[in-house]
Amino acid sequence: MSTLPVKVDTSFLDMKAQRIRDLSISFAQNTVNIGLEFRQAREKFPETGDGKRPGWHDWIRQNTPWGPNHAIRFIRIAERLGPKLRGKNTKNLPVTSLQMLSQKGMTDEVIDEAIAKSETTRVGKRELEQIMAEKLPSPKEANRLAAEKPGSLVLASNGKYYTGVPEDEMIAYKKLRSQIFGVERAFDAIAACELTPRQWIENAEDSMLFEMSIPHIDRAIQFLTTLRPLLIKRQEKIENERPRQKAETAN
Repeated sequence: MSTLPVKVDTSFLDMKAQRIRDLSISFAQNTVNIGLEFRQAREKFPETGDGKRPGWHDWIRQNTPWGPNHAIRFIRIAERLGPKLRGKNTKNLPVTSLQMLSQKGMTDEVIDEAIAKSETTRVGKRELEQIMAEKLPSPKEANRLAAEKPGSLVLASNGKYYTGVPEDEMIAYKKLRSQIFGVERAFDAIAACELTPRQWIENAEDSMLFEMSIPHIDRAIQFLTTLRPLLIKRQEKIENERPRQKAETAN
């Protein structure tokens, strides 16, 4: 039993501890229920030919305390784990474990083992990684399995996905995607900035300004200048292809 640093009303603390335990029991199930609510709401936003749902992300931001990425995680948890968690004591499954269990490629064997173990003990990230190490294929075997089905992803015992391609090609691909998304995030950050350039300069730390490279800024300006007409042309092409994609989807 822990020693309290000061004299307090232990009955109050006992009540709070019980309340926390009660809430913990229903926390995982509440996560599933939130996912079900998000999924039902999502259906009210029809999907277009390019897989998007106009207005869906805006609705999430304006009407819930969550963002689109959170909503996707909630939905995935509800769809993948909801039926298996029904009627179970979920107090020993933190949300981080639910997210890991609901990721693409996770096997039923791992999920069932984790849920069964959580009946008597906490199954956090470390415990789940141990189950994955025992139940999922080794990285080498996962890469072999993925190679047999081109375009597939196989989750390995180390928690990483394998596609069947050589590791150096995978590293190059990840670097490419990282740069693409990095540029997109930079666009969003600059576009969302409410400061004028002068305000930014006046409020930035001297150490930050001193370390900034003028050649890097010049390169960024050149990149954006070249990118703008290319982006407009690509967007026009995508827009022109939408009717054909919708027709193919309908057929």
